[in-house]
Amino acid sequence: MKKIILFLSIVIVFVACKKADNTTPPATALSNSSIAGNYKTTGATITPVGSTLVFDFYTNDTYFPPCERDNTHNFTVAGIYTYTDVGVYCTTPPAAPRTGPYTISGSDQLSFDGRTYKVEIFTTSSMVIAYDSTNVGRVRLTLSKQ
Repeated sequence: MKKIILFLSIVIVFVACKKADNTTPPATALSNSSIAGNYKTTGATITPVGSTLVFDFYTNDTYFPPCERDNTHNFTVAGIYTYTDVGVYCTTPPAAPRTGPYTISGSDQLSFDGRTYKVEIFTTSSMVIAYDSTNVGRVRLTLSKQ
């Protein structure tokens, strides 16, 4: 009887234990070809100046209205960036898309729409970009590839 209990215990341990799935895609080198595609903002936080607290403003309708959550950021291989108001429009009629060049500097700098961002995380499916605002603090945006 003890052998049966021991055997069943061992079987249960081996069956119950499985290797954890690593669902985080590996980091990817930042380039015009690797960044090319459509993205949506799926997260936005602020760390105020002189603080370690993180304020999630993506879910705050006052700071990040729902009409902005479905808008798209498009990066082309040719170095063109376009921001388009889609889905729920923020204005009627919808605002014209903002288009301009984007540039990549080094391995972690991305400039577009008049601002330079530090690319903190970049994978084939998303990127986290950040900039420091003198009035607000560290602004961090998560863009997910569509």
